[in-house]
Amino acid sequence: MLKVRHAQEKDIERICELYRGAQDFMARTGNPNQWGRTYPPRDMVEEDVKEGLNFVIYDEDGIHGVFALLLDADPCYEVIEDGEWKNDEPYATIHRIASDFIVKGVLKCAVEFALKFKENVRIDTHRDNVVMQSALSRLGFEKCGTIYVRDHSPRIAYQLTRRKTDALSHQNDTIKVVFVDIDNTLLSFEEYVKWAMKEGFEKFGFLPYEPYMFDVFQRINTDFWLRHERGEITFQDIQDKRWGKIFEVLGIDNDGNEFEDFFREQIYDNAILEPHAKEMLEYLHGKYVLATASNGPYEQQKHRLEIAGLAKYFDFVFVSEAVGVQKPEKAFFDRCFEFMKERGVSVEPDECVIIGDSLTSDMAGGKNAGIKTCYFTRGKERYDVPDCVDFVVKTLDEVENIL
Repeated sequence: MLKVRHAQEKDIERICELYRGAQDFMARTGNPNQWGRTYPPRDMVEEDVKEGLNFVIYDEDGIHGVFALLLDADPCYEVIEDGEWKNDEPYATIHRIASDFIVKGVLKCAVEFALKFKENVRIDTHRDNVVMQSALSRLGFEKCGTIYVRDHSPRIAYQLTRRKTDALSHQNDTIKVVFVDIDNTLLSFEEYVKWAMKEGFEKFGFLPYEPYMFDVFQRINTDFWLRHERGEITFQDIQDKRWGKIFEVLGIDNDGNEFEDFFREQIYDNAILEPHAKEMLEYLHGKYVLATASNGPYEQQKHRLEIAGLAKYFDFVFVSEAVGVQKPEKAFFDRCFEFMKERGVSVEPDECVIIGDSLTSDMAGGKNAGIKTCYFTRGKERYDVPDCVDFVVKTLDEVENIL
């Protein structure tokens, strides 16, 4: 199975070898002028790797392909002649793609990877590159017109949109159920923590809160939850020990138990919305069966949804304390399916998708259960997504492009 990862400095020789092979292939197939014998030069390869633009396609036998991926608008695509782009929406651009011509599916793998980030993919090729033109057409790309690259030579411009029903479309009309995580997906747990630390430290007479203290909390709390997800500790262990450990690192002489009580009491009545959370649910409501998929205390999570005005959008509220199993265990979703079936909603895993911010809980959990996964990066550009991720959105309003 082909996989994609960021190219590393150690890959440069192999990448240059792939490009030399591509140059030879183009020359043999009637396209000697697109790359000639010098493009892309080694310094460009090194710069692509340094800037994080180059990706390699590999399997257990080694690297079989390379491509550059741009997620920002390509200046060369601003002007198009003899036609027009399919739309003016955000797009990813694939450049400088090459394969070893041994393993099939390199181009498809690169396009599928690009579609995780944008619903539109653009690419261009030389008029003499009939091999690439044929491959693009087979994958559902459409000719849009003529663009000019940096040396002002013309190229045929192509675009694939995920909304189009084609060979690579991720649009799945069979989706019936959308699972949505709560903390840091619908409700901002991070913003609550910052508020609670500032208010609580003042209340208990601790050190004045400073931003670096949240980083300490984030590191320690994440470690506790990862251990909990692996079944190494219980949720009670988290409540009993996390603040004591945090205070130890911060130099606060306190066992953390009383502060944990304060922290949990305050979060019960606290619901800071993530940007576009409500708009996303308004869009999904009525189109799909909506269900939460959250780890944590049931009454707390249910109450927070209610005071945030989000509970009305959900048909089911699944929280690990009530389910009896936590994400990422497959049994969490199995029990959700059983509960829904008892109430007249019978679905298969491939008819579901989960939206969440955690790779280890939401995405891994979805993969374990056989459902599609949508990774919410909370505004960050993330290329290093594992195979358990089917879609990537930086903001929740981008979910509308997928469902």
